[in-house]
Amino acid sequence: MKEINVLGIQLKDYALRESLKLVDGYMKNRALNTIAYISSQILVTADGNAAQKEWIESMDMTVCAETDILNTDGGLSKNRVKEVEEDAFLTEFLKKTAREKRKLFLLAETPEGLQLLQDELIGLQGNLQIVGKEVVAPEMNIDNLINEINDLVPDIILSRLPSPRQECLMYENKKKINAAVWLALLEGNVARTRRQNAWKRVMRYIYKKVFRKKVADYRNKEE
Repeated sequence: MKEINVLGIQLKDYALRESLKLVDGYMKNRALNTIAYISSQILVTADGNAAQKEWIESMDMTVCAETDILNTDGGLSKNRVKEVEEDAFLTEFLKKTAREKRKLFLLAETPEGLQLLQDELIGLQGNLQIVGKEVVAPEMNIDNLINEINDLVPDIILSRLPSPRQECLMYENKKKINAAVWLALLEGNVARTRRQNAWKRVMRYIYKKVFRKKVADYRNKEE
């Protein structure tokens, strides 16, 4: 495990093998453990936002989606770069989920997003056991959602909701939900190999540039 400070936010980076061992432990302890993918866009928007920073740092595990985040202090190994670029964690997590016949509950913000999430997950790993799914609209009664999840007792909640709402939901409801793991994905496609639309590619490029500038400014202030 490697601890890194990015724009004043403490992140813990686990190599693939270590992260999967942690997941094994999460499945055994059955206390809801939160895992969130983190992007440069999330870190840029969290800069200066104390609440969002607290939500991110409260996660039991963070999965950095971009090598730029992990390489802010240099020294990132080629093997770790490959793991991040190929999104090896999600691939192996889904394989483990299917192999161990874990039950999944899916969350997304719209019906279309929920169907797309399910289709992409099944495209990556065909024999997943999806026992429930729900649209989490902004006006939704979260207590009703929690009751629905707890009635089904899934092993894993897998969500793809807008940030920072996603991290806030995890932070505020962690102690209320009967599941072993809540894995939060980034908005966009699950599979890295699928094409994103032009607007998303442009926004991702812009946020990467902003992130690099903010990291450089933060370093200068620290020095």
